[in-house]
Amino acid sequence: MKDKTRKLIQVILLLILVFSLYKIGAYYKAGRSYDQGVQKIQAQVQDQEREEKTPNQSLDQKSREKILALEKTYPDIQAWISLDQTEINYPVVQGKDNDYYLYHSYEKESNPFGAIFMDYRNQVDFSDQNTIIYGHNAKRGGCFKDLHQYEDPDFVSQAPYIEIDSLVGHKRYEIFAVYKADPMDPFRHTSYQGQDLENFRAYVQKRNILKKPLPEKLDHFITLQTCSPGDRRLVIQAVEVK
Repeated sequence: MKDKTRKLIQVILLLILVFSLYKIGAYYKAGRSYDQGVQKIQAQVQDQEREEKTPNQSLDQKSREKILALEKTYPDIQAWISLDQTEINYPVVQGKDNDYYLYHSYEKESNPFGAIFMDYRNQVDFSDQNTIIYGHNAKRGGCFKDLHQYEDPDFVSQAPYIEIDSLVGHKRYEIFAVYKADPMDPFRHTSYQGQDLENFRAYVQKRNILKKPLPEKLDHFITLQTCSPGDRRLVIQAVEVK
Protein backbone atom coordinates (compact mmCIF):
# COMPACT_ATOMS: atom_id res chain seq x y z
CA MET A 1 0.00 0.00 0.00
CA LYS A 2 2.82 2.37 0.90
CA ASP A 3 4.59 1.58 -2.39
CA LYS A 4 1.45 2.44 -4.38
CA THR A 5 1.05 5.70 -2.49
CA ARG A 6 4.70 6.58 -3.07
CA LYS A 7 4.43 5.85 -6.79
CA LEU A 8 1.24 7.90 -7.05
CA ILE A 9 2.97 10.85 -5.39
CA GLN A 10 5.95 10.46 -7.74
CA VAL A 11 3.66 10.45 -10.79
CA ILE A 12 1.84 13.57 -9.53
CA LEU A 13 5.12 15.37 -8.90
CA LEU A 14 6.37 14.38 -12.35
CA LEU A 15 3.20 15.72 -13.97
CA ILE A 16 3.56 18.98 -12.04
CA LEU A 17 7.18 19.27 -13.19
CA VAL A 18 6.27 18.61 -16.83
CA PHE A 19 3.41 21.12 -16.70
CA SER A 20 5.65 23.76 -15.08
CA LEU A 21 8.33 23.28 -17.73
CA TYR A 22 5.68 23.58 -20.43
CA LYS A 23 4.38 26.85 -18.95
CA ILE A 24 7.91 28.27 -18.65
CA GLY A 25 8.67 27.28 -22.23
CA ALA A 26 5.42 28.82 -23.47
CA TYR A 27 6.17 32.04 -21.58
CA TYR A 28 9.58 32.46 -23.16
CA LYS A 29 8.23 31.49 -26.57
CA ALA A 30 5.60 34.23 -26.22
CA GLY A 31 8.36 36.62 -25.19
CA ARG A 32 10.38 35.85 -28.30
CA SER A 33 7.30 36.25 -30.46
CA TYR A 34 6.59 39.63 -28.86
CA ASP A 35 10.17 40.81 -29.40
CA GLN A 36 10.19 39.67 -33.02
CA GLY A 37 6.91 41.41 -33.74
CA VAL A 38 8.10 44.70 -32.23
CA GLN A 39 11.48 44.50 -33.98
CA LYS A 40 9.70 43.95 -37.30
CA ILE A 41 7.69 47.15 -36.83
CA GLN A 42 10.73 49.09 -35.65
CA ALA A 43 12.69 47.90 -38.70
CA GLN A 44 9.86 49.08 -40.96
CA VAL A 45 10.08 52.55 -39.41
CA GLN A 46 13.87 52.61 -39.77
CA ASP A 47 13.62 51.61 -43.42
CA GLN A 48 11.04 54.31 -44.00
CA GLU A 49 13.29 56.93 -42.42
CA ARG A 50 16.26 55.86 -44.56
CA GLU A 51 14.15 56.02 -47.72
CA GLU A 52 12.74 59.44 -46.92
CA LYS A 53 12.29 61.16 -50.26
CA THR A 54 11.45 64.66 -49.04
CA PRO A 55 14.38 66.30 -47.23
CA ASN A 56 13.94 68.90 -44.50
CA GLN A 57 10.51 67.64 -43.49
CA SER A 58 9.04 69.05 -40.29
CA LEU A 59 8.57 66.80 -37.27
CA ASP A 60 4.82 66.96 -37.86
CA GLN A 61 5.17 65.74 -41.45
CA LYS A 62 7.49 62.91 -40.42
CA SER A 63 5.09 61.86 -37.68
CA ARG A 64 2.10 61.73 -40.01
CA GLU A 65 3.98 59.75 -42.66
CA LYS A 66 5.26 57.28 -40.06
CA ILE A 67 1.76 56.46 -38.80
CA LEU A 68 0.17 56.43 -42.26
CA ALA A 69 2.76 53.90 -43.45
CA LEU A 70 2.27 51.67 -40.38
CA GLU A 71 -1.53 51.77 -40.65
CA LYS A 72 -1.35 49.98 -44.01
CA THR A 73 -0.15 46.82 -42.24
CA TYR A 74 -1.36 47.47 -38.70
CA PRO A 75 -4.67 49.39 -38.92
CA ASP A 76 -5.02 49.72 -35.14
CA ILE A 77 -1.75 51.65 -34.74
CA GLN A 78 -2.67 55.23 -33.82
CA ALA A 79 0.60 56.63 -32.47
CA TRP A 80 4.23 56.02 -31.61
CA ILE A 81 5.70 56.62 -28.15
CA SER A 82 9.36 57.07 -27.22
CA LEU A 83 11.05 57.97 -23.95
CA ASP A 84 14.66 59.10 -23.83
CA GLN A 85 17.21 56.87 -22.05
CA THR A 86 14.82 53.89 -22.06
CA GLU A 87 13.99 51.03 -24.43
CA ILE A 88 10.45 52.38 -24.84
CA ASN A 89 10.21 53.10 -28.56
CA TYR A 90 6.98 51.41 -29.58
CA PRO A 91 3.78 51.78 -31.57
CA VAL A 92 0.56 52.53 -29.71
CA VAL A 93 -2.60 50.73 -30.76
CA GLN A 94 -6.23 51.24 -29.80
CA GLY A 95 -8.85 48.51 -29.54
CA LYS A 96 -12.61 48.56 -29.13
CA ASP A 97 -12.15 47.96 -25.39
CA ASN A 98 -9.33 47.92 -22.83
CA ASP A 99 -9.10 44.12 -22.69
CA TYR A 100 -8.14 42.99 -26.18
CA TYR A 101 -4.59 44.36 -26.34
CA LEU A 102 -3.84 43.22 -22.82
CA TYR A 103 -3.50 39.73 -24.31
CA HIS A 104 -2.92 40.29 -28.03
CA SER A 105 0.15 41.44 -29.91
CA TYR A 106 0.39 44.13 -32.56
CA GLU A 107 -0.26 41.34 -35.10
CA LYS A 108 -3.49 40.51 -33.21
CA GLU A 109 -2.09 37.16 -32.10
CA SER A 110 -2.75 35.85 -28.59
CA ASN A 111 0.22 36.85 -26.42
CA PRO A 112 0.45 37.45 -22.64
CA PHE A 113 2.76 40.43 -23.22
CA GLY A 114 0.03 42.22 -25.14
CA ALA A 115 0.85 45.59 -26.70
CA ILE A 116 1.07 49.22 -25.67
CA PHE A 117 -2.41 50.61 -26.17
CA MET A 118 -4.47 53.75 -25.79
CA ASP A 119 -7.66 53.77 -23.75
CA TYR A 120 -10.59 52.97 -26.05
CA ARG A 121 -12.45 56.06 -24.78
CA ASN A 122 -9.76 58.44 -26.00
CA GLN A 123 -9.74 60.37 -29.26
CA VAL A 124 -6.83 59.26 -31.43
CA ASP A 125 -5.79 62.85 -32.11
CA PHE A 126 -4.81 63.35 -28.43
CA SER A 127 -7.41 66.11 -28.10
CA ASP A 128 -8.79 64.81 -24.78
CA GLN A 129 -7.78 66.49 -21.57
CA ASN A 130 -6.25 63.18 -20.42
CA THR A 131 -5.05 60.52 -22.85
CA ILE A 132 -4.32 57.21 -21.11
CA ILE A 133 -1.78 54.69 -22.41
CA TYR A 134 -1.31 51.22 -20.93
CA GLY A 135 1.48 48.65 -21.10
CA HIS A 136 2.53 45.52 -19.22
CA ASN A 137 5.43 45.42 -16.80
CA ALA A 138 7.26 42.25 -17.89
CA LYS A 139 10.46 41.37 -16.03
CA ARG A 140 11.90 39.68 -19.11
CA GLY A 141 11.86 43.02 -20.94
CA GLY A 142 9.85 45.04 -23.42
CA CYS A 143 6.50 46.71 -22.79
CA PHE A 144 6.47 49.38 -20.06
CA LYS A 145 9.06 47.79 -17.78
CA ASP A 146 11.39 50.78 -18.09
CA LEU A 147 8.79 53.13 -16.62
CA HIS A 148 10.00 52.02 -13.19
CA GLN A 149 13.21 53.96 -13.79
CA TYR A 150 11.11 57.09 -13.29
CA GLU A 151 10.58 56.18 -9.65
CA ASP A 152 13.96 57.87 -9.20
CA PRO A 153 13.44 61.67 -9.31
CA ASP A 154 17.02 62.11 -10.51
CA PHE A 155 16.24 59.99 -13.57
CA VAL A 156 13.18 62.14 -14.30
CA SER A 157 15.34 65.27 -14.24
CA GLN A 158 17.68 63.65 -16.80
CA ALA A 159 14.90 62.43 -19.10
CA PRO A 160 11.80 64.56 -18.45
CA TYR A 161 10.09 64.28 -21.85
CA ILE A 162 7.77 61.85 -23.60
CA GLU A 163 7.61 62.04 -27.40
CA ILE A 164 4.45 61.11 -29.29
CA ASP A 165 3.99 60.77 -33.05
CA SER A 166 0.47 60.57 -34.47
CA LEU A 167 -1.58 61.60 -37.49
CA VAL A 168 -1.90 65.10 -36.04
CA GLY A 169 1.88 65.46 -35.90
CA HIS A 170 4.58 65.39 -33.25
CA LYS A 171 3.83 66.16 -29.60
CA ARG A 172 6.17 66.53 -26.65
CA TYR A 173 5.04 66.09 -23.05
CA GLU A 174 6.94 67.01 -19.89
CA ILE A 175 6.60 64.70 -16.89
CA PHE A 176 5.03 66.39 -13.87
CA ALA A 177 3.99 63.45 -11.68
CA VAL A 178 5.10 59.93 -10.78
CA TYR A 179 3.22 57.96 -8.15
CA LYS A 180 1.74 54.62 -7.08
CA ALA A 181 -2.03 54.16 -7.20
CA ASP A 182 -4.70 51.60 -6.49
CA PRO A 183 -6.40 50.19 -9.62
CA MET A 184 -9.68 51.98 -8.91
CA ASP A 185 -8.21 55.38 -8.04
CA PRO A 186 -9.45 58.36 -10.12
CA PHE A 187 -6.43 58.85 -12.38
CA ARG A 188 -7.97 57.35 -15.53
CA HIS A 189 -10.74 59.80 -16.36
CA THR A 190 -10.46 61.38 -19.79
CA SER A 191 -11.73 64.71 -18.46
CA TYR A 192 -11.72 66.60 -15.16
CA GLN A 193 -13.80 69.73 -14.65
CA GLY A 194 -14.76 71.96 -11.73
CA GLN A 195 -14.47 70.32 -8.33
CA ASP A 196 -13.41 67.04 -9.92
CA LEU A 197 -10.35 68.80 -11.33
CA GLU A 198 -9.50 70.31 -7.94
CA ASN A 199 -9.90 66.92 -6.28
CA PHE A 200 -7.70 65.33 -8.93
CA ARG A 201 -4.97 67.94 -8.46
CA ALA A 202 -5.03 67.35 -4.69
CA TYR A 203 -4.92 63.58 -5.23
CA VAL A 204 -1.85 63.81 -7.49
CA GLN A 205 -0.04 66.38 -5.34
CA LYS A 206 -0.40 64.16 -2.26
CA ARG A 207 1.13 61.10 -3.96
CA ASN A 208 3.64 62.68 -6.33
CA ILE A 209 7.23 61.65 -5.64
CA LEU A 210 8.40 64.66 -7.67
CA LYS A 211 8.41 67.39 -5.09
CA LYS A 212 7.34 70.27 -7.28
CA PRO A 213 4.11 72.16 -7.97
CA LEU A 214 1.77 70.80 -10.59
CA PRO A 215 1.35 72.73 -13.87
CA GLU A 216 -1.04 75.65 -13.58
CA LYS A 217 -3.07 74.32 -16.50
CA LEU A 218 -3.83 70.67 -17.26
CA ASP A 219 -5.51 71.19 -20.61
CA HIS A 220 -3.81 68.30 -22.39
CA PHE A 221 -1.80 65.65 -20.58
CA ILE A 222 -1.08 61.97 -20.92
CA THR A 223 -1.14 59.21 -18.33
CA LEU A 224 1.13 56.17 -18.67
CA GLN A 225 0.17 53.18 -16.54
CA THR A 226 1.84 49.87 -15.80
CA CYS A 227 1.66 47.27 -13.05
CA SER A 228 3.56 47.53 -9.79
CA PRO A 229 4.02 44.92 -7.01
CA GLY A 230 1.13 44.41 -4.59
CA ASP A 231 -1.64 44.93 -7.17
CA ARG A 232 -0.68 48.58 -7.47
CA ARG A 233 -0.22 50.76 -10.54
CA LEU A 234 2.73 52.93 -11.42
CA VAL A 235 1.40 56.15 -12.92
CA ILE A 236 3.42 58.69 -14.89
CA GLN A 237 1.73 61.87 -16.06
CA ALA A 238 3.07 64.50 -18.43
CA VAL A 239 1.64 67.75 -19.78
CA GLU A 240 1.92 68.85 -23.40
CA VAL A 241 4.70 71.34 -24.07
CA LYS A 242 3.74 73.86 -26.74
